[in-house]
Amino acid sequence: MKNFLKLFLRKLLSYAITLCLLVTFIFFIIRITPGDPAAKYISPQFNKELADNVRASYNLNEPLLSQFGAFLGNALSGNFGISYEYHQPVFSVVKNYLLFTVLFALTSFLIQFAAGTGIALYVTKRRGSRFEKIFDSLSLAVYSLPTFLIGVILVYIFSIKLNIFPSSDLYSPDFSSKSILEKIIEIISHSILPLLTLSIPGIVIFYRYAKENLTAALNKSFVTYLRSNGMGEKEIYRKHILPNIMPQLISLSAVELSILLSGALITEVIFNLPGMGRVTVTAIMQRDYPLIVATTFLAGVFVLACNFAGEILRGIIDRRIAEEIFQ
Repeated sequence: MKNFLKLFLRKLLSYAITLCLLVTFIFFIIRITPGDPAAKYISPQFNKELADNVRASYNLNEPLLSQFGAFLGNALSGNFGISYEYHQPVFSVVKNYLLFTVLFALTSFLIQFAAGTGIALYVTKRRGSRFEKIFDSLSLAVYSLPTFLIGVILVYIFSIKLNIFPSSDLYSPDFSSKSILEKIIEIISHSILPLLTLSIPGIVIFYRYAKENLTAALNKSFVTYLRSNGMGEKEIYRKHILPNIMPQLISLSAVELSILLSGALITEVIFNLPGMGRVTVTAIMQRDYPLIVATTFLAGVFVLACNFAGEILRGIIDRRIAEEIFQ
């Protein structure tokens, strides 16, 4: 038990160091790239001293190392600074968008996992059939499409041509005047196209990855032995094939969920959704340094937490790899 706790703490320490390096890298890289947070105040309509005062209030006139030292001291106490754009503590800004991103990401992840693995199971049981050829060709075609193009195609078909679903935003301007049921229906209708845009590439990834691992497991000698002993296909899949591929699916799930929780940047921008991805883009465009660092830090936390949870689950399912995880 002591050895396990020691390895666990060492893993957490390595993650903490990774987060520190990530924040440090982002802090310096955004400050050496072209751009000035006070540029919006540089205009013939404003006094030049206004921009200088803004830079001084943001401590941007200080040497870069001095800025980093002050930031590091505040960050260790959980204070990442005040947003230049929103004039609030950055985590107060982030929390207004975090709930949507979490719910949106979890919903999309469940759709991806269920649909991708479900289709893979269906096709694998019918190897060599027309269904396999159709799904393989379709998945390859979809996989080659960028996410923004999928979103544009869906908007063109279902919003412009068929006028079935809204093309942007999470709700309409008169949302507050509607009943609870109407609000729920409206949010669902506004969420369908963004969810499809975000989920379709993930469904393809899960499908191809699950199918590849299912095929590899079915080609193993123990499956032939079980069949020769009269075990049915359903029992072989339930007791042997699915447990055999589950560690690989968990690894993929951890990566995909961490990406989703970090902010579905392209989808949120296309559909004008109030999520972390859109906030990050806005912060970059406005040179909102504290907000950029905070959103990046939070994305790093999500990535590391999801990967750590995935490793724990893999270790629980397959004890043989438990020691490898905590090395």
